[in-house]
Amino acid sequence: MTASQSQKTRTLSEQEIEQLFVDHYDLLYAAAKSVTDNKHDAEDIVQTLFLKFVGQKFWPEITTNFKGYLYRVAVNEARGMIRSRNRLKEIDTGAVFVSLDRLERGGLISARPSERPEDESNLVFSVTPEGERMLREVRSAAKQLMEALNDFA
Repeated sequence: MTASQSQKTRTLSEQEIEQLFVDHYDLLYAAAKSVTDNKHDAEDIVQTLFLKFVGQKFWPEITTNFKGYLYRVAVNEARGMIRSRNRLKEIDTGAVFVSLDRLERGGLISARPSERPEDESNLVFSVTPEGERMLREVRSAAKQLMEALNDFA
C-alpha cells in the first residue's frame, strides 16, 4: 500500500473551503508575496489556490500542521509562476537572438556597436541593401497572395 493510499481523506463543503480561505488568506498572501515580491501576483496566486481548492474533491487529513501545509502550497504555486514566466522569457529572448544571428549571417542585416550607452543590447541593427531587396519581394508576394485570396472569396 502506498503512502497516498494509506493517507486519510475527507470531503469539504464549499462553505468549509470558503472559511479556510477567509481564515488563512493573510498567510497565503504573505507566503506568495515573499516569493514573488509583487502584491498583484500574490493576490492572483491566492485566488488560483482557492479555485484549485474548490475543485479538489478530497482533502488530506492534515492533523499536525495545517498552516504549514498551506504555506508550502502557496510558496510552491508562487515558485511555479516564476519558473513559468522565466521559461517564456528564455524562449522569447532566445528566438530573437537566433533570428537576428541568422539574418546577419545571411547578409540581410548588419550589426554595429551602439554609440549610446543607454542601449541595453549595445548593438544597432540595420537592413542591408540585400535585405531591403528581399523585403520588397516578400511584400510584393504577400500583396499578390492577398489579391488572389480576395478573388477566390
